Amino acid sequence: MSPSRRRPSTRRGSQAEATEREQAAQLQTATYRISEAANAAEDLSQLFRAVHDIIGELMPAKNLYIALYDVAAGLLSFPYWVDEHDPPPAPHALERGLTEYVLRTGQPLLATAEVHEELRRRGEAELVGAPSLAWIGVPLKAHDRTIGVLVAQTYTEGIRFGEREKNILQFVSTQVAMAIERKRAEEAVRTSEARLKALLDSGLDACVTMDETGRITSWSAAAETVFGWPASAAIGRSLATTIIPPQHREGHARGLARFLETGEGPILRQRIEITALHRDGREFPVELTVTPIRLADRWLFGAFVRDLTEEKHAEQALQKEVGEREAAERLLRQVIDADPSLVFVKDRDGKFVLVNKAVADIYGTTVEAQVGKTDADFNPNMEEVEHFLRDDRAVMDSRRPKVVAEESVTNPATGVTRWFQTVKVPLLSPDGEARRVLGVATDITERKRAEEALRRSEASYRGLVEHAAYGIYRATGDGKFLMVNPALFTMLGYGSGEELLKVDIARDLYVDPKAGVRILERCEQFGSAIEEVAWRRRDGRVITVRLNGRPVRAPDGMLECFEFIVDDVTEQRALEERLRQTQKMEAVGRLAGGIAHDFNNLLTAILGSVDFLRRALGPEHPEQAETEEIQKAAVRAADLTRQLLAFSRQQVLAPRVLELDALVTNLEKMLRRLIGEDVELRFAAKASRATVRADPGQLEQVIVNLVVNARDAMPRGGRLTIETASVELDAAYAREHGTVEPGRYVMLAVTDTGVGIDRAAQARLFEPFFTTKEFGKGTGLGLATAYGIVKQSGGYIWVYSEPGRGATFKVYLPRVEHAGESVAAPQPTARALGGTETILLAEDETAVRNLARRVLEKHGYKLLLAATGQDGVRLAKEHAGPIDLLVTDVVMPEMGGRELAQHLTARQPGLKVLYLSGYTDDAIVHHGVLDAGVAFLQKPFKPDELARKIREVLDAP
Repeated sequence: MSPSRRRPSTRRGSQAEATEREQAAQLQTATYRISEAANAAEDLSQLFRAVHDIIGELMPAKNLYIALYDVAAGLLSFPYWVDEHDPPPAPHALERGLTEYVLRTGQPLLATAEVHEELRRRGEAELVGAPSLAWIGVPLKAHDRTIGVLVAQTYTEGIRFGEREKNILQFVSTQVAMAIERKRAEEAVRTSEARLKALLDSGLDACVTMDETGRITSWSAAAETVFGWPASAAIGRSLATTIIPPQHREGHARGLARFLETGEGPILRQRIEITALHRDGREFPVELTVTPIRLADRWLFGAFVRDLTEEKHAEQALQKEVGEREAAERLLRQVIDADPSLVFVKDRDGKFVLVNKAVADIYGTTVEAQVGKTDADFNPNMEEVEHFLRDDRAVMDSRRPKVVAEESVTNPATGVTRWFQTVKVPLLSPDGEARRVLGVATDITERKRAEEALRRSEASYRGLVEHAAYGIYRATGDGKFLMVNPALFTMLGYGSGEELLKVDIARDLYVDPKAGVRILERCEQFGSAIEEVAWRRRDGRVITVRLNGRPVRAPDGMLECFEFIVDDVTEQRALEERLRQTQKMEAVGRLAGGIAHDFNNLLTAILGSVDFLRRALGPEHPEQAETEEIQKAAVRAADLTRQLLAFSRQQVLAPRVLELDALVTNLEKMLRRLIGEDVELRFAAKASRATVRADPGQLEQVIVNLVVNARDAMPRGGRLTIETASVELDAAYAREHGTVEPGRYVMLAVTDTGVGIDRAAQARLFEPFFTTKEFGKGTGLGLATAYGIVKQSGGYIWVYSEPGRGATFKVYLPRVEHAGESVAAPQPTARALGGTETILLAEDETAVRNLARRVLEKHGYKLLLAATGQDGVRLAKEHAGPIDLLVTDVVMPEMGGRELAQHLTARQPGLKVLYLSGYTDDAIVHHGVLDAGVAFLQKPFKPDELARKIREVLDAP
């Protein structure tokens, strides 16, 4: 550059740098694309076309070819040729063209006409083909050797090549050479594999290859025949699941893992015989040879497999033929010697031709010594010997088998007689003559004795045992049934006696096997035993049975078996337990009700007197606080008596037809405040407008008590679920729960996730004053109150719980088919408490009578006071005017309140009556439910409550 010329601006320099960066990026992208093309191309021609397209995006490359040199053949070929003038040359030896020049020098060449003329002049290159305006050739090098030349040339005016184009070709040439080498190698492998496959497919043995992951990579034609899998289905599958039986797959996996880790394998490079798996599932013998092959960085395993099925069959047939006679003789000897029966073969002279060990033992000799001898040589009973000889000859002469059902043989030396059943068969010679007889005699002495004993036993006991209502069985000392009657297998849930006879008594029947051992020991020790134990039926249900057993002994005193009579007392014991629980609850209820009655009279007087006292003292009096504490204590005592009355089912109920879902919904807000924030409350109302008949206030008390109990069972919080549903309790449920009547019910369930309740606590859960809470945390009346209210409402309450698993209390109330009434609380109507009417007050308790007198006189009423019912009748007769209201205690000596009311209403129809009582009585209530239209005030009450109730009754139409 001349110094006089201006330096290029900074902006132009920046543009040049940007252009260079862009070109560099294009070249990098091109090399990456060539690499990708090498991976994607199926063959070299497809790769060359892709390379041409990529180069054409970088520079003018309309005319481009690739020349490759085969050193071994000494030929230069042109596998890719695109030229607008010349056709592709045929492969030829190296000449003096520009392509050969680049190949020889290993250097890139940018050849213009001038450069080419200079090379021609020096004798280094000659013109081949049509002359081009510019020609670029770069060597293709792989691993420091030149494998070919990449050439681009132009014939078009205006298109010239320079250093840039040469650099482009030179830059991509390395990637092109690598791609060519890789694709050549792949094609070589494919060619080699094709040759190998052709060779293997022509072989008789199956050839299979597997990669190091256990997948099949090749599968010869013979393999298709041997294993039944076509190559298209087998290649790519797991070798283990394709041809290895399931029992050997784990060993195959271990062997493969061991080889990959250590390079060692116990079955490699040797012939072994194993079992293979055919596609149809059958297993067959094969001879296997496995050879590992290392390919670069991975292993390939080649296996040659020969089907040995036919070979094994032939071998087995040969072995069978060779050893058949020897095996037959050995087998015959083993069989007859193992048979406890007497097996013998005699000829017509009575000589033993063959005997087994049992015959030799009977005669006190050996098999070898007895063969060739007759019965006379061993048996001194000649009459018996002659009988045997005549009988044997008769069988041979008849040529027909004979069965001697029973024949006795007496040992003259010992005098012992034993019984045999003998089968005799004539053995025919090839000429059809019977010269020998085969005899098999079975000792049936013990069986005959057992049959006789069994006949005697069956004659004595069959009728008794088969028709007995109790279960009867006989069993061995080790727990095996010998005999069972129909009542027993029915009791235990089995379909037949044969089925029960297979059961192991100790293992399958006794819940506690030690109990079975104990009762057998007592039978042996005392001659009999009676005991109640737990047995398990076939369906798994546990029953309680009373066993009455005795040992059965043989005449010689030896123990033969045990005989038992079995009575299922499960239901009886359950009823007894429920009866005891019911009687206990009723006794406690009667006691609680009696106490509550007396306390209610006392509390009525206390509450009334303290109310008068507080009014007399005035709000500012210093003793007002003390009287308030007395009143609070009395109110608490009244609450306790109400709970006792509820438990004893002597609380007066005012039932209505109501929807249980609606009642629970109305309680939701109050219950959420009651349980606190650490307990999640869920409702699942599924009773679908089902109705029950119950006192809504008392039913709410049941729900509150159950919710409080659940809350206290979850000191760290938890989940409390209240659920309702319509249910049908069937006869099976009624039997299981004893006192339940089958029918339609509405169920209320309260479930918590608390600490749970053990069985001991569940047995006493509904008893008054029973509590599991710590001292001062509960009265023990909450669940007892709920129990009493539910029972008085005609329902049932059950608890289901396990320690640590929470608890569920379920209440079942009879469903009624009537529309439900509103369960909203009634709003009190404000009215004056006083009046001028005439009231006859009958109350036998002096303190209550005096309190009522003071209250009513204070409110302006005219009073007639009676201490008994008869006093009331007398006063009514003596009173000249009408009586507006009778206020009477229900229970009084001589004449009760109901009878008094009947007397007075007979004289004065329309007389209004208000009953007072501390507990229920059938005079005005039935089972705790108030008769319709009857006015009632529960003791204890406050003065204002009495005045308000009297005004309410007087004002009623």
